[in-house]
Amino acid sequence: MKPILFVFLGGALLVSATNAQFSRAQTLTAASAPLQDNLVSTANSSLPLQDVVIYSSGVAYFGRSGQVDNDATVDLLVRAPQISDILKSLVLFDAKGHVDPVTYSIQDYVAARPTTTDLNIDPNSSPGAILRLLQGAQVRIERQSGTIEGRVVSVSTQQIKDGETLRTVESATILTATGLTTIRLDDVLSFTPLDRGLADKFAATLEKRANNLTRGLDNGVRPITLHFRGKGRRDVRAGYLLESPAWKTSYRLVLSPKTKPYLQGWAVVENPGDEDWQNVNLSLVSGRPISFIQDLATPIYIVRPIVPPQIIGSPRPQTFGPGYGGQNDDTTTAPTNQVAGGFGGGGFGGAGAAGPMTAPTLRSRGGRGDVFSNSGSYNAPPLDEAGEAATRSEVQNQVDSQATGGQQGNLFVYAIDTKVSIPRGQAAMVPIVSENVDGEAISIIQSQNQVGALTAQNGFCLRNRGDLNLQGGPIAVYADGIYGGDALITNVSPGEARLIAYAVDLDLVTRLESSNEDEEITAIRSTEGSLQISKKATRVQKYVFRNKSSTEKVIFLQQPNETEWKLVDEKQLYEKSNDGLRFRVVVPAKKTLDYVINWQKPVVEVVELRELNPDQIGYYTQQTKIAPELKAKLLNIIALKKKANDLVSQRMAQEKALKDISDGQTRIRENMKALDRTSPLYKSYEAKLQAQETQIDKIEAEIDRLRTAETAARQAVENAIAALGVEK
Repeated sequence: MKPILFVFLGGALLVSATNAQFSRAQTLTAASAPLQDNLVSTANSSLPLQDVVIYSSGVAYFGRSGQVDNDATVDLLVRAPQISDILKSLVLFDAKGHVDPVTYSIQDYVAARPTTTDLNIDPNSSPGAILRLLQGAQVRIERQSGTIEGRVVSVSTQQIKDGETLRTVESATILTATGLTTIRLDDVLSFTPLDRGLADKFAATLEKRANNLTRGLDNGVRPITLHFRGKGRRDVRAGYLLESPAWKTSYRLVLSPKTKPYLQGWAVVENPGDEDWQNVNLSLVSGRPISFIQDLATPIYIVRPIVPPQIIGSPRPQTFGPGYGGQNDDTTTAPTNQVAGGFGGGGFGGAGAAGPMTAPTLRSRGGRGDVFSNSGSYNAPPLDEAGEAATRSEVQNQVDSQATGGQQGNLFVYAIDTKVSIPRGQAAMVPIVSENVDGEAISIIQSQNQVGALTAQNGFCLRNRGDLNLQGGPIAVYADGIYGGDALITNVSPGEARLIAYAVDLDLVTRLESSNEDEEITAIRSTEGSLQISKKATRVQKYVFRNKSSTEKVIFLQQPNETEWKLVDEKQLYEKSNDGLRFRVVVPAKKTLDYVINWQKPVVEVVELRELNPDQIGYYTQQTKIAPELKAKLLNIIALKKKANDLVSQRMAQEKALKDISDGQTRIRENMKALDRTSPLYKSYEAKLQAQETQIDKIEAEIDRLRTAETAARQAVENAIAALGVEK
């Protein structure tokens, strides 16, 4: 493997490939490289580009190296927006000399900064408008008819007749030594302020405006000058980070029933810059280091407070607040059973232990042959000599991998083994993976626990048994010599595995036939006036798989991980993932298979005995999981509740009888108002009312008695409930 070295040498960070030797470095002249408008690569050739390291996070490292004689300065040409990145990341190394301060121009940023000394000169201003800015100032005006000096009093316009037409002419009134003079500005050749300070301000403003007008013509290339101090001829290096397109990966997975799966990976690399990459050491880094842009090139002016000058006047009376306190006063789970063969270990396609992992060998596979052929065998029947010879011939067609990969810190680096040349504005595909892989052809079914038909997908369980980190990207799958479909993978580290799905499986019909839930009481205990009911909830899921093909199918069934539900048979679980739980099911050819998954979860329900009626409490006394002592106490509470309820019923009956009598008396008294007091009926009503009054007294006494008894009965219920306590 060709590692990328990140080493601190003499306080400077050196980043280069180990095979990038200075013997191949070009000579760097001591003179500064000339600024080229269009050929940045030519200007930078004095410090040749040797190393390019592209990160998947959107930046790239550019390493340059060359030689200098004695004291030398080198111009590194970059675009203006790139200066901040270089100021943040530039590292320099002079092995036998010294690195002096790096310099660059801030003219772009100062020129764009408005100041209070600028004159308000618009690019479209007329001579009169410009001269008006100099009102009151001494000027010298050159005319075709002679020179005049004086102060500008005013500038105006007037209409003059030129033949048959009228045109507008600007005029200026000048105070000269002999008096006021008016001149036409169309006769003026030039004018200049006589005050030296005003003339400098005038010239500076015009220069700044001119710079702004010509900025659109600038190609944006700026020099950053590197200073090296020393004696003799010696090696120097420079490295820096710039924004760059992230490199991308794409894969081709070739599947065949007779040979091992074959994976071919390509890196897509782009050179969007202004410089050709000529025979550079290219490395591709997979990882997400934190990277940001900070504007370090634009000068920052801090707003300072305005402090008035100190003037000593009459002293004012001084006051102090009260003091307080003395000198020392200080106010101030159990692991899940995993079946061998999951992502954590073991091989695909069975529960047996995995064999030893072997690192892939990225050797040359030159030659010609069918693009879909593979090499080696995987779970394939033994071949005869002719078959083995045919397989060996197929090996010769594989694409040469040009990358050696390895872990470097928290990142994974693909170091391209050969020199790479990519002209500016172009891109390249570099083969970085060419290897037989381990895996298993599968069908993938994703269930959301909804009863009904499910869609099956053709897929592959890919295990990365080598030492290469597979960066995420698309995979074109070729199965049995033809295109099978497209898939996507995320980053796959060595030793990891991924499921990929690339087509709909039309030979597998599947559905979740049923999903039934039930509850069973497992324990009842008392707790502070309540009953704690422990239950075991069960769910039975029945899947139906129908394999219409002539070969058996290995199904990966995936469904959401509902953490409260636990498998009754944990051996059914193949593996867990962030996506859910996975089950591995094998369905024979031309067969229909019922697959049942049993789940359970504990449920605890608390019911208040005060809120239950006797029948509801009686339901719990009939359960087999209740202790005899608790059952007896509950039966007593039932009896007390029934007694209290009976007293309530009696009281309510007496209250109804009292209301009936009262309503009857109201009716009788209304009738008596219409009768003669001496009539027999009136007297009959009087007798009836007197008898009812006696009855009312008895009923009211009975109601009072029942209320007292009811209160006592309710208290007895409360006492009985409180006496339950907390059952352990």
